[in-house]
Amino acid sequence: MKFLSLALSRIGNYFRQQRLFFCIYLVGSIACILTFAYFLGNGVTYKVNSAQNDIAYRTYTLSFQNAVSVDRTLLHNICDDVGMIRVEAFLSSEDLNEDAENLTIHQDTYYITSYYPEAYSLNLKRGSYAPDQIGSIIVPGNLLKSGSSQEQITVQSHEYKITGENLDSSSFVVSIDDFSSEFAAYRITLLTHEILSENDSQILIEKLKQQLPTAEIEDPHRIVDKDKNESVSNIVYLSFMLLICLFTFSMLMQYMIEQNTKEIVVYSVVGANQRQIAGMLLLDNLMISGIAVIIAIILHIALYDTVFAAINIFDGLQYTWKDYSVLAILVLILSEIPMIPMIHKLHNHSTAQNLTNVR
Repeated sequence: MKFLSLALSRIGNYFRQQRLFFCIYLVGSIACILTFAYFLGNGVTYKVNSAQNDIAYRTYTLSFQNAVSVDRTLLHNICDDVGMIRVEAFLSSEDLNEDAENLTIHQDTYYITSYYPEAYSLNLKRGSYAPDQIGSIIVPGNLLKSGSSQEQITVQSHEYKITGENLDSSSFVVSIDDFSSEFAAYRITLLTHEILSENDSQILIEKLKQQLPTAEIEDPHRIVDKDKNESVSNIVYLSFMLLICLFTFSMLMQYMIEQNTKEIVVYSVVGANQRQIAGMLLLDNLMISGIAVIIAIILHIALYDTVFAAINIFDGLQYTWKDYSVLAILVLILSEIPMIPMIHKLHNHSTAQNLTNVR
């Protein structure tokens, strides 16, 4: 406690004796921290993708060695936390009516898909998609010959009315009822409304295993973990940039310490060793940095919606207390590094040398 009181006293002396330099140092540090906070949100891969509710973070894929039958009941049972389900089956070109003069077959294998309860967005070259319209089909964009007026197509001996053309050149789309009655799924893709927490994701996976025990489930955590690892590299780079800024402003701190060399000499005379003096100077800088961090975080929270959200590169960015904690810890650690050369310089000077430097 006494050590802390002395540190506060020294910080008070910095402010009273070099008020201009102290204020520039404090304001500059706050500006650096706010800039660092901005890039921690806008320049970190995982943070950006989370803010954008990235599809890769919300996608769960179920694969089957042997295709399985699906129906509305099954899909409804796994649809609680899911915004959209896509089921897929293989379709050979031999399953199509190749003799139709208006068709042109470009590949041996196609996919036939369906969505439940409906597709979020299905971009079509023409026509429209009605998920509950039994007997209708959307064909691949390269399937019909140019200028074709064909209105029907036979797939696996079942005749469908052509209601549109897909931009996807390999995918047919039918209603979920037609899919259930005619095809078996080799893959089911689920897209959740929001990014799930690890706990909620595990609950969903367990539910899927109960409903579809033969499925091999690929969850988004592999992608999330990859982006988190990449985010570490982002943070290291940003920390390096912050460190350069702090080195610049540390010159002001060095000047203030040099102006208070007399106080350092007094500590030496009364018996403080070099290690204790170095600890005191590091504590001074740590406390000033702590004050700057607290002010910066308060400003960032108070002005986020009116100022900082408006200048974000990406919409939807939100900062949590975890983010602010990481910010504070990094700033406090990095702020001490520029002090090392200064302390080393003082450490190499004797008490007599420091006394001659008193101004």
